[in-house]
Amino acid sequence: MYRAVIIGSGFSGLALGIKLKSAGIHDFIILEKEQEVGGTWRENTYPGAECDIPSALYSFSFEPNPNWEYKWSHQPQILEYLRYCAQKYGLYPHIRFGQEVKAACFQEKEACWKISTQDNSTFLAQSLVSAVGQLHHPRMPSIAGWEKFAGPSWHSARWNHEVPLEGKRVGVIGNAASAVQFIPQIAPRAGQLYIFQRSANWMIPKQDRPYHDWEKKMAARFPILLKLYRNQLWLKGGALFFLMGQNQRLKKLAEAYVKKYIQETVHDPVLQQKLIPDYPIGAKRILFSDDYYPALNRANVHLITENIREIRDKGVCLKDGSEIALDILIFGTGFRPILS
Repeated sequence: MYRAVIIGSGFSGLALGIKLKSAGIHDFIILEKEQEVGGTWRENTYPGAECDIPSALYSFSFEPNPNWEYKWSHQPQILEYLRYCAQKYGLYPHIRFGQEVKAACFQEKEACWKISTQDNSTFLAQSLVSAVGQLHHPRMPSIAGWEKFAGPSWHSARWNHEVPLEGKRVGVIGNAASAVQFIPQIAPRAGQLYIFQRSANWMIPKQDRPYHDWEKKMAARFPILLKLYRNQLWLKGGALFFLMGQNQRLKKLAEAYVKKYIQETVHDPVLQQKLIPDYPIGAKRILFSDDYYPALNRANVHLITENIREIRDKGVCLKDGSEIALDILIFGTGFRPILS
């Protein structure tokens, strides 16, 4: 019997394992369904995949990294960071790869958890911790006919890197956090790119850039600088919380800032209006991007705001009866709750 069993080896699973070891508890295992650590950063490999939280903040406080390449980290380096942490803190011997949990039941008489995996392995533990995320469990849209499309199709969390996009008519359903990252990357490659937008997003520029070599050297030599920078980012990020409150003056200022950003970035006045949400800022997740709006200026990119009636084998039929022929269909439609 183990002191603890942890499900998942993403950020939270690794963090708990590290803290258990630092507390002198070594009798634990981490059950991971795949063959490597990383969670969502292992699974999501779509073009342009990156974190929408700055690098210095989206990392362990006890393991600062002075070698981030960009202010906002890209997927490959985040995955590399997680592998590094798992190796440095000696977690790999505690991880059981290829063990997808299918059931867990608390045994009253024995006062322990019985955990069963898909290959019929069984583990007993005094404590069970779920460190399971949801950002790699695709949620397909409730649109009639989505499974009937005859061409290549996939969800952003299951990106098909084998299918060339060059010169193709590509449709993207959804325009949320993942979509605004991969759309600018595939726009130059596609022949025609159609973005089907259900609702607009409030979007703030990232102002991303690579770190200079001298910045990385200073952060490595003086760790306090990185800690101060992390705290500064934490305070700035926390300020966004107030946009979800009732301070209407603050909301109006933030909305005016975003509208000005749209007007300065998007050339077409009609398109500008399509990108302004019809709900107050903070009502749902605020997005961050430097290149999504510029991508919409391309002649081969089309933003579709008419609702979809159904998906057919050759493309998409809209509510107004018009049809858009497509060669490839990509879903950027979010993720399903893990317990569904």
